Amino acid sequence: IENCVQYIENFNPEKSSNPFAYFTQIIYYAFLRRIQKEKRQLEIKNKNLSGKVFFPRLENLEPLIDLETVNLSFSGTSNSSFLDFYNNLNQAVRFRTKSLILNSVDYGNWSFNLKPSKSSLMIDDIEGSYGKWGLTHNQKGISRLLINKKALGWSSNLESKIFSGSPEKGFLQFGIQPNFEMDTIFAEANLSWSSLPWNFQYDNFNGDIYIEIEGLLIKNQKDLQRQNNILRLINIFNITDSFEKVTNLDFRKLYKSGFSADSVKGSLNISPNLISLESPLIFRSGSSEFKWHGKINRNQDGDLGNLNLEVVMTLPLREYLPAYAFLLGGPVTAGVVYIAGKAFEKNLDQLSSGSWSIKGTLEDPKTNFNGWFEETRD
Repeated sequence: IENCVQYIENFNPEKSSNPFAYFTQIIYYAFLRRIQKEKRQLEIKNKNLSGKVFFPRLENLEPLIDLETVNLSFSGTSNSSFLDFYNNLNQAVRFRTKSLILNSVDYGNWSFNLKPSKSSLMIDDIEGSYGKWGLTHNQKGISRLLINKKALGWSSNLESKIFSGSPEKGFLQFGIQPNFEMDTIFAEANLSWSSLPWNFQYDNFNGDIYIEIEGLLIKNQKDLQRQNNILRLINIFNITDSFEKVTNLDFRKLYKSGFSADSVKGSLNISPNLISLESPLIFRSGSSEFKWHGKINRNQDGDLGNLNLEVVMTLPLREYLPAYAFLLGGPVTAGVVYIAGKAFEKNLDQLSSGSWSIKGTLEDPKTNFNGWFEETRD
């Protein structure tokens, strides 16, 4: 009808005496166009799915599944449901949804491309958020999860950027009561493990993580969840606990509620039996800088064990010394730093760098002062 009304003025009675044939032809071609359109677009609406599927005009493009809501329940195991999906997916597909609900749990909004092959499924260009956490492309422009089918079992590899603007609430989301406060955090991860993605375990993965944190406060807290490796790992870097008994440097003078840093940047390499800080993990707090290197052992259950760490502290000593440490009757630029019973007279108008070793275990760390040296700050 719309097409007939639109083209009614184009009928020329001087050229044709059969208006019926004219309008019949308009209707015929209108139906052809409608059929072609419906072939390229399918609307879905039921209790499980709501949205549209778009089929491309060109053969080299993938279909797009664009859904408002996905609400699915699996009666069997996740592994068997995935195997059915994997065996029946033979077409690359683009997917996006505003709400992904699986077994009554809302996992947020997601978009990605599914790319199946004979021995793997790549979930590429992943963008989305679940609660207080998000996933997006890293600096290389990569955000993907690769699931490989092996002769016996599966393996997974995630390469992406994970971020949160509310890290404390983000950890609470997974049942972890944090011993810290953070303004923001992001991690560029390249991690692998020998199972399907949802069977990820802390003790069976390896890879690299680059971390940036803004506005960190590690609280002075003794009653940590002892079996939580994330909290135990973070607490290692709380220097107000680690060094207060071996030096007169008063870290609590500046860090009353716990150790705080304006920013944290660095990389971790994680294997089943080791966490390595191969490039320094750098904490910056005002004019102070703390560079951590070294390794932390993990046992077969993934729990943290022996420490083999070094921290280089570059400090404005005047801010950390108690009043009694300033030399009476001497120059106002001089002070005495006591470390492990030894006295060091230092110039308080300069930044001073000292190296410390941390050995032992998390429960009983042993600190040792290696010495002072001059360091050029970037």
